[in-house]
Amino acid sequence: MTRADLALAALATVAGAVAVAFTWQPGLASLYDDSVFYLMMAQAMSPFGSASPAVLATAPFDTYPPFLPLVVALAGGAFDWRIAHAVVALSFGASVFLLGVHARRITGSAPMGFAAALVYALMPGVWLNVKGILSEFPYMALSFGALVAHARWREAPASLARTAAFGLLLAALLLTRTIAVALMAAIALCEALAWWRARDARRLAHAAAALAVPVVVLGLWILLRPTVGQDAYAEFGQRMAQGAAEGGAAFLAGMARANASAIVDAWLNALLIFWGEWWKPGFLLAIALGAAGLAATVARALRAEADALYALAFLAIILAWPFPGQQFRLALPIIPLVMLNALWAWQRFVLRLAPASAGRRAPWAAVLPLALSAPAIAFYVVARANTPEEAPSEWRKADIAEFYRVPSGPAAASNARAQIEVFKDLARIRESTPESARVLWYSPAYVALLAQRRGVRLERPADAAALAAQARAAKADYVYLANLHPRDSAHRLGNPLDPAAFAEALGTPVWRRSSPDGELRAALYALDREKIDNFKKTP
Repeated sequence: MTRADLALAALATVAGAVAVAFTWQPGLASLYDDSVFYLMMAQAMSPFGSASPAVLATAPFDTYPPFLPLVVALAGGAFDWRIAHAVVALSFGASVFLLGVHARRITGSAPMGFAAALVYALMPGVWLNVKGILSEFPYMALSFGALVAHARWREAPASLARTAAFGLLLAALLLTRTIAVALMAAIALCEALAWWRARDARRLAHAAAALAVPVVVLGLWILLRPTVGQDAYAEFGQRMAQGAAEGGAAFLAGMARANASAIVDAWLNALLIFWGEWWKPGFLLAIALGAAGLAATVARALRAEADALYALAFLAIILAWPFPGQQFRLALPIIPLVMLNALWAWQRFVLRLAPASAGRRAPWAAVLPLALSAPAIAFYVVARANTPEEAPSEWRKADIAEFYRVPSGPAAASNARAQIEVFKDLARIRESTPESARVLWYSPAYVALLAQRRGVRLERPADAAALAAQARAAKADYVYLANLHPRDSAHRLGNPLDPAAFAEALGTPVWRRSSPDGELRAALYALDREKIDNFKKTP
């Protein structure tokens, strides 16, 4: 390894080790993310233990790509979630190294490569996102690795072994997040342009073969995977098609505007976490860096650079995403690339002004983003992570991702405690119900994974008759209600506990959980099958 490689490896090792320490916990980090689904898939795939019947019946193989759960399962993290968190944290460390290698290649400068990796490693929004057993960081490690591998594959003589290895890397990427099609499209365009210039048919055939590998592997996965419901991407596509058919151009423009605004917020969140009024220097500097990075991305895309084409294709896809509120995670994989392009633009500028000293001066541009991110890391993320607990417990507020996302300390602590109480409720359901129990709740996945009982989806009922109809159709034995809804954190649908009055009419409480002042926070009801079967809506 060169000295530049050793420097990057040292930085990546420190970043990965700190990330492992930051995320090392035996439980989930949020009630509001997709960790539960990846863990159910990991348990179903694990060679080191047997998933419960509830998990096997609910694992969403037709909704989530399989590579992350497979890695978690093989690493032994399906049942020991500390290891699962560590897989994500170590992926972050690997992504720091690979981004630095990629940055060194496009800038031609080892110091610039290290500077780009350091800026990425200290982005506070990155540290907020590392909490959770999610695919962003494995995807980023693989995508940065694919960019490095593509450059080396193009420079080396074409061979079957290199092409197969590159194709398998792309397959792993596509089976981690389907948006990898953006990188595949960028590589396809680069290779088509290279063929147009050189007319090298052998090289084009190898490129086609490499790109065919992930398509074939994905096709095999779709054919062979267990199916428990509709494919999520097909469902999203149908939703977008229906919206476009009903709303036309106005619908598409509105969706693009909402996503564009959310992507800007994701950029600001990555650099600042919280930014306040528009006139503050931190906000203005972050916006200037983003504008420079985006302009440089467009300029490099016009030169047919694969990473820049990938970033623009990625942006085009997420502008059409039906859930703008997810952009703080969805847009994360290209944020380091846009920042890298901002640093590249500065390097080009310095090279024109003072080519003799550019090698020394250009890396100092990293001071600007670091001036934004370092205080947020030191005085916010680290401070929150070291918040003392009121009493010793297996759960800590600092284990919960939203504890870092809510700016007000008391509100953040309240949010974290509320989630921890729900996690404890689900363990209590396992203790207070028979193994064959079917439990209605808003998110059956949590019931399956944490309570080890068959969860059945509860749609918010309008009245007791609607709840009785759902319980009859699902053959439910119990209904669990809490003051939190995993898919409605803002309570846009109303108070998740409202159906408690209907449950009282259809069954008896097994247990209730209340606040210190007696307000109901959660309850488990045993449903009376006779009452449900005979229930009639009152006129």
